[in-house]
Amino acid sequence: MRVKRGIDMIDFLIEYEIKLQKGMTVPTKSWNVSFDCMRELATSLAKSHEDNGQVLNIIKNELVGKCKHPKNVRDKSPNGQWYCINCNVDL
Repeated sequence: MRVKRGIDMIDFLIEYEIKLQKGMTVPTKSWNVSFDCMRELATSLAKSHEDNGQVLNIIKNELVGKCKHPKNVRDKSPNGQWYCINCNVDL
């Protein structure tokens, strides 16, 4: 349960970073029109948000892993939810 919630939070942060990165690079915004220093700052911030998104993707891949959830490593929690013992993900 905790892993699933953590992955959901990371997914939200990835979407947020992508949204910020795209917002910084919109050519019609006032900071991307005439001022060279502001355009450079916006480009730098967009690159920073892109890097943050990549780092969050790496963390997510480490949490999720490549487990195929074989039947011999599945168990049922007291509330009836199946989960994988190997990677601790709800099935």
